[in-house]
Amino acid sequence: MYFPYLRGKQFELIALRELSPLMAKNLDKISPVIEPVRNSSTFNITIKELANNNINFNNKTILITGGAGFIGSHLVDALIKKGFNVIVIDNLSTGSKDYLNPEAE
Repeated sequence: MYFPYLRGKQFELIALRELSPLMAKNLDKISPVIEPVRNSSTFNITIKELANNNINFNNKTILITGGAGFIGSHLVDALIKKGFNVIVIDNLSTGSKDYLNPEAE
């Protein structure tokens, strides 16, 4: 069984929450991965929204917010090596395009 690795800062969590209706239409394709930076109201609201939309956390395609940052890019690399399809969303405020794995979408 795969347990999702959760990552996200406030604006990444808000973006993920806003995308949850879209992800709900593709339950068999997207599994979000979020690493909470801290327990916050934004994090709790996002998790509740994902649960309300029955977002699946057990797929082979994983959406990672912050995947162009130092930690996120290493997570992307590790998941791609394990055979996962990875989609990265990053606003590049602290990340870099240089960190992006070319096999990620």
